[in-house]
Amino acid sequence: MLFSRLSRSLLAPLAITLFSGAAVVSARKCSPDNTYDYIVVGSGPGGGVVASNLALAGHTVLLIEAGSDASNEVSTYVNALYYPQKLDLQWSFWAKHHTDPEVEGRYRLLTWVLPNGEFWIGPKSQAPAGAQLKGVWYPRGATLGGSAIVNAMASVLPNDADWDAIAAVAGDNTWNAASMRHVFQTIEKNLYLRPNESTAGHGFDGFLKMGQGDSNYYLSQPGRLALLTQIAEDLTDTQVDQAAILDYLERDANYLGTSRDKAAEPFGLPNHNNNNGRRWTSRDLVKSTVASTSKLTLALESLATKVLFDKSKSTPRARGVEYLEGAGVYGASWQYNATTAPKGRLKRAYARKEVILSGGVFNTPQLLQLSGIGNANLLRSLDIAVLVDLPGVGEGLRDNQELPVAGLSPVNITALPGDPAWGQCTFGAPGDPCLALFQQGTGPYTDPSGNSECAFFKSDHSPDGNRDVITFAPPGVFRGFSPPASNYPFADAPDTMWRSLARMNVQNNYGYVRITSTDPTVPPEINIRQYESPTGGDVDMGAMMDSVAWVRRVFAALPAPYGPIVPTEPPCNAGVNAQGYCNDPEEDRKFIYEQTFGHHPVGTCKIGKKTDPMAVVDSKFRVFGVKDLRVVDASVFPVAPGGFPVLPTFMVGQKGSDAILADA
Repeated sequence: MLFSRLSRSLLAPLAITLFSGAAVVSARKCSPDNTYDYIVVGSGPGGGVVASNLALAGHTVLLIEAGSDASNEVSTYVNALYYPQKLDLQWSFWAKHHTDPEVEGRYRLLTWVLPNGEFWIGPKSQAPAGAQLKGVWYPRGATLGGSAIVNAMASVLPNDADWDAIAAVAGDNTWNAASMRHVFQTIEKNLYLRPNESTAGHGFDGFLKMGQGDSNYYLSQPGRLALLTQIAEDLTDTQVDQAAILDYLERDANYLGTSRDKAAEPFGLPNHNNNNGRRWTSRDLVKSTVASTSKLTLALESLATKVLFDKSKSTPRARGVEYLEGAGVYGASWQYNATTAPKGRLKRAYARKEVILSGGVFNTPQLLQLSGIGNANLLRSLDIAVLVDLPGVGEGLRDNQELPVAGLSPVNITALPGDPAWGQCTFGAPGDPCLALFQQGTGPYTDPSGNSECAFFKSDHSPDGNRDVITFAPPGVFRGFSPPASNYPFADAPDTMWRSLARMNVQNNYGYVRITSTDPTVPPEINIRQYESPTGGDVDMGAMMDSVAWVRRVFAALPAPYGPIVPTEPPCNAGVNAQGYCNDPEEDRKFIYEQTFGHHPVGTCKIGKKTDPMAVVDSKFRVFGVKDLRVVDASVFPVAPGGFPVLPTFMVGQKGSDAILADA
């Protein structure tokens, strides 16, 4: 490689020549203290794994992370305390769901800014006078470890058919289901399998700790347990007693078997945690790597602003990264004020071998576009010199459509008295006795959560005949994200029952991420354009309508005392028929279209063959049109991998580092 062949004395005078794309900036010279074998941008499930693996293999690595290290913040590792997450640990992106502003205005969790500076939540028709629209709040992790620090930890492998579809798009069989199962086995440290369950396809010596809840939790939630029993009976067409449902709720959702893609049944919900109440993320891997080797260097509170290239040959080569060092410099920082925000210190670092971008589905395309790689028309409109015309950068955004179905039971859904030890907990306050117990591996905070089960459903609109919707029930009806505000428009009655639906195998790929400024601190424009894809939007809508109807059928079939449940959401003024569909299907269609949300974006730098005009990277994660630049994060997925992309992204991190090391 170029840098390895140049003597140290030649590097300094050549620095400005090689990186003429940013020569207007007065930067530090390329010297041993800011030169590494590899530079990785982003520390989430993709980048954190890549950086650690490269360093553990003996290479020097600089890991650039825009957030800080929040390891001392208990909410980032104690599962019982993770919600609500601290706002300064989340980037506040403001997205759109739809192109039509009138449709967008009917979303029930739109965020507005009142004249006094407070937020207000609700649709346009109810917005107070003088309120200014911010948009749909789309939080992402703004800390070491990325969004895996602030998510719900659900870690379910996608259908095998998803991996096989990726292999076909990439033209590379190392992406098929069998190969990716081996990747999973490499990284997994399974902590939840029961003695009677098969260990086939699982790993027990990897870095990714995987736990699962205890179904006995639901014995204290008799109403929810009754609904789960009805779901199991409906899906399996068998009678299910208490012992059987408790067994279903601990079954391994990630089992290896040819029947798995068709298994529309209840399962336990695996999480990336230690099976004793403690979250596990790439932050743990990064910090253990730093403790074990000097090869990994962290640059925290450092916003990558541009990839630097050597343009002396016909094909540009990535040779470094320009970044702003300083807390709160990015415009997505909580309560960011452009007038008072710190400007940061501009710095550069250089890579002898490669630069790897793992900033995530929003920030990776932003960084590529700022660096001159993207749709040429977009770049020219902002007077950015076009390095490579790759129209797929920032396009093809997919998001798991998510929506709750709720209804009213004849009786209140109250929990039985729980562990009295919870009475002494102060929930993370100084001197919390339960936190002290937690540090010893015991106490209430190690108890399983109420989000530890799932079930799969196959709609009549499944594109490949496999299960295509996952359903689960977080503690309370989850309608989407909204920031702290002067109001909250929902207060569910104590007799409310619910199920959340998340679409798998998402066909809508019409969303985008596009920069609107050459200022790297300005977040990009994000529009999911939900259901708007001319080739897939109607398929997704049909699947969601089928799923809503199925939940209503389950509600209606639930026996007393907890049923039948009267469905209230989505509302259906025309009445619900015996199949669970609204007698006026347009009522359901309109509500689902306007109120669907999501928080699992993928696909904005998709893998593909060189002949695919919308592909951004090849099957080895290499960006087309340049050398020594890769993308390793959830933006590479050309299909939506299951219902929760975090586990597939950890796998991508491992596969990406394997590909990089093979070329080292």
